[in-house]
Amino acid sequence: MGLLIFWAILFTIIVCHELGHLLMAKKYGVRVNVYSIGFGPRIIGVKFYKRQISWRIGNRIPTNTKVWFRKDNTEYRIAPIFFGGFCSLEGELKSTGKPYELATKPLSQKIQIILAGVGLNFITGFLALLGIAIKNHGFINGLKYISIFIYQIFFNLFYALCTGQIEITTAKGVNTLMSGLSFEIVLAYFGFLSILMAIFNVMPIPALDGSYPCYWLIEKISKGKATKALKIIWFISFILLMILQVIILYFWIVGK
Repeated sequence: MGLLIFWAILFTIIVCHELGHLLMAKKYGVRVNVYSIGFGPRIIGVKFYKRQISWRIGNRIPTNTKVWFRKDNTEYRIAPIFFGGFCSLEGELKSTGKPYELATKPLSQKIQIILAGVGLNFITGFLALLGIAIKNHGFINGLKYISIFIYQIFFNLFYALCTGQIEITTAKGVNTLMSGLSFEIVLAYFGFLSILMAIFNVMPIPALDGSYPCYWLIEKISKGKATKALKIIWFISFILLMILQVIILYFWIVGK
């Protein structure tokens, strides 16, 4: 039960993160191809156009094919692997110069779209913690309490990372920790992890969201001369990040 609660917290955080990208992309006219809750093949997908709706189960022929096959429609999808989700933006990886692509938008808009996921994580996490703090300390004192708490999260965790003080907790340990918690404590964990994810994602670490604005700025300053080198750095960093995740997952499951 404890692992299920922990999974639900992480799943909600990631879905909110991708929702931030979706909303900001829509605001600036970037075409969103798919917003998926979960990974893997489609279980069911839905598309809207004005007052019309089209839905599709798996790869079966969709209802209202005219709405479904419009290229400017977003598919809202549910997929079977519930370990997060994704938001697929047109022109995110490869651009053809179309005005609805992410790559063709002004730098300020691209940065807002990418950081919107981090922003929504921070907002939802802050509101969750603030709600608990207000309940226990009142509005003003609760606001002060949460501000100090977030400040300490950033600097204490950064110091712990640099000094190697953070240890990998096993799945058994997480299950024991999360079992039998009250709703208020679960909400506190949600708030804490949401803000933690926002902090780490906003850092210019290659292969994370925070690296995109940094790369775009370098590209702009170098007038495109650094693009090839940046893509190589990003790809290598992505591979290393995947390897690190596998290692962490191994120790998380089997322990030390």
